[in-house]
Amino acid sequence: MAPRKKPTQKQLTHKADALFSLVVRSPGRCHECGSTDYLQCAHGFSRRYRGTRWDERNAWCLCRGCHLKYTLRPLEWDEWMLSRMGDDLYWQIRRLALSTEKVDLPAVLARLIVRTKELELA
Repeated sequence: MAPRKKPTQKQLTHKADALFSLVVRSPGRCHECGSTDYLQCAHGFSRRYRGTRWDERNAWCLCRGCHLKYTLRPLEWDEWMLSRMGDDLYWQIRRLALSTEKVDLPAVLARLIVRTKELELA
């Protein structure tokens, strides 16, 4: 039997994204309109900012319609985030998003596995 290959960064990222989405969508309703249909994980600051990509304070459960609405209206999205986070947390998360510190992906995955078990999602 051939030895198992170590997972790639892309594979680890995909797994972390899937678990994170489960956690964020676990309330089972849209934080904007209350819908329970077509729920998605909406990041406050874009997923491209790895420092906050898997931070629950930077994501909300939104239905497809509300997610699209705010994707197309970034200034309104920014106001929405500010109203939910408050000034202090907003700027703290923004600084984390802009941080260039390398993310420990295996640690992120381990934390998300624990979190899904806490929420009984896995």
